[in-house]
Amino acid sequence: MNSEANVFSIRLKELRTQQGISQYRLAEKLGLSRSMISNYEQGIREPDYKTIILLAQYFSVSTDYLLGVTGVKNQFLTSDEMEHFSQLLKQIDDIRKFDINQIADLLEISANYGELIEKLKSLSNISISELDNYIDLLKIRDSVENEKRTTSSALEKESS
Repeated sequence: MNSEANVFSIRLKELRTQQGISQYRLAEKLGLSRSMISNYEQGIREPDYKTIILLAQYFSVSTDYLLGVTGVKNQFLTSDEMEHFSQLLKQIDDIRKFDINQIADLLEISANYGELIEKLKSLSNISISELDNYIDLLKIRDSVENEKRTTSSALEKESS
């Protein structure tokens, strides 16, 4: 028995027992004989590609998983996952239709920021870089001003 057949045999048996069904029941559902299922699980026989596909579909796993190519059982989405994914794509599509002010409203950002973003979009890369430097300077100024206010408040409290 080669290693690929061994992996297939082990995985087939694991999947069947995880679902709590007998070899008889699996064979009946798939239109195969119980002895074929037994031979596959024991590694005595290897299934043809149509049977591998049938087994993969029945257990909702990929053929790659059954054959030992991957350890990932399910490389596709369930119908619930597909529905959720479809809803997310629709929401993304809806958001793409918004203009900047609508997005600002959704994010509860001032409309002024939306207008500012529109203005920023028209600037060159050099201007944006200069603006970024200027914003850093403004942050430093604000920090110094806040420190002055804090120090002034502390001094006033000490003198009272």
